[in-house]
Amino acid sequence: MTSSDTNVTDEKRFRIGEARQNGRPKVIEDMGPHLLNAKNTPAIQAAFLLSKGDTMSLDTLDLKALVRTIPDYPKPGIMFRDITTLIGHAIGFRAAIRRIAAPFEGEKIDAVAGIEARGFIVGGAVADRLGCGFIPIRKKGKLPWRAVGQDYQLEYGTDIIEMHEDAVKPGERVLIVDDLIATGGTAEAAVKLIKLVGGEVAGAAFVIDLPELGGVAKLAAHGVRCHALIAFDGH
Repeated sequence: MTSSDTNVTDEKRFRIGEARQNGRPKVIEDMGPHLLNAKNTPAIQAAFLLSKGDTMSLDTLDLKALVRTIPDYPKPGIMFRDITTLIGHAIGFRAAIRRIAAPFEGEKIDAVAGIEARGFIVGGAVADRLGCGFIPIRKKGKLPWRAVGQDYQLEYGTDIIEMHEDAVKPGERVLIVDDLIATGGTAEAAVKLIKLVGGEVAGAAFVIDLPELGGVAKLAAHGVRCHALIAFDGH
């Protein structure tokens, strides 16, 4: 096999031009299998697949394989599930956002509330997908305007999350989004916070669930419908 078989050559070059079709970048020259070669970057592969309307890769991609596990972080005995490798993968990130939003498409969702900090990354993209606004839920003292807060239990003590007092109007339906749910303490506080200002919790969605820690069950006790893409055993 020659290098011309495995790489994009000058004669068969692909570029994304300024021309757009249906608001999305258009692949000017169809490179076919050449763009799927492992030596091409995920961004190039994603641009090709998505420009061709290829939803198969989005629906079948193994997202769990894109999550990096870091043992003994942030302390011994903890297996840290790192989504930066997933969101850094062009097709993987798009697939995750598509799958998180899917159960809520067609419903009345007025806003997505993302929990600091990785919930901002996932939640903002989900809000765009659903065509609604985004509400940041932050740690105490991080918001610039008048805020309402809700405390939640930590292993040793308590902490507080806040959102702007005018972020949710009474009766608005809000979808809570975060990267991971473990014990569910922060997500439960977010549920209480939204209800405190008169909002309705439309559901809660996560990339990762750690079922053994009981977070989803905790939210279910509040009548919240939960949706998670991936489950990992243990902590």
